[in-house]
Amino acid sequence: MEEKHKKSLNVLVVDDEKINQKVVNALFERKGWNVFLASDGEEAIKLCSLKKFDIILMDLNMPKIDGLQATSTIREMERHRKQYTPIIAMTASDTSKEKQKCIEAGMDEYIKKPITEATLWSVIQQILFANNNEIIGLEKVLDNLDGDIELLKELMGDFISKEYAGLLIQEIKNAIDLKDSKALYKKAHKLKGAAACLNIQSIYQSALKLEELGKLEQMNDCENLFNILSKDYESIKDTFSLYIASN
Repeated sequence: MEEKHKKSLNVLVVDDEKINQKVVNALFERKGWNVFLASDGEEAIKLCSLKKFDIILMDLNMPKIDGLQATSTIREMERHRKQYTPIIAMTASDTSKEKQKCIEAGMDEYIKKPITEATLWSVIQQILFANNNEIIGLEKVLDNLDGDIELLKELMGDFISKEYAGLLIQEIKNAIDLKDSKALYKKAHKLKGAAACLNIQSIYQSALKLEELGKLEQMNDCENLFNILSKDYESIKDTFSLYIASN
């Protein structure tokens, strides 16, 4: 898969143990993620005030400010900014009492040390894509590809590229602006077919409706549908980029 389809994600690893930092750092770097390190909660809060992260891994027992306090402070900062970053606790204990403390502080999940690659990516996948209909739909596509995850990622990358779906959506917009029903029908039909191949129902349904309007030469109702299509495409682009980067 070409590098241009990959999204380089930013992860903050907060742990006062250098060995743990190195282990987790290595796991993320294998995926091409950008890793930022903090040795205590105070440093983590400062970094979060300066930069937006895609994921935060937070140790619980640290000097100065512990993981629970740091998480509470970060959540308060995010409320003012209207942001949200998934935070995963790293803990040597997995008692129900400690898990409850993590949830109450605002953490999303927890991983028991020592951290393994399989566990780490399983938890991250669960957080990023839980109840995501587009990712759930990809499971059927993956079955059709005999489980070839690399081919699936390549197809996903091709779809969200500016040269394919991005270009088709711009051409659909041009057709609507020019009230060119034939061009609208042609471009919407092509986008619908590509969306069907990847089982992207949101894009498929909007493209289908635009295709029908183009066929019927009914151009007055296209603007609202296009706005929905464009918004769904941006959402799909972000979701697919995350999926590609985390697999």
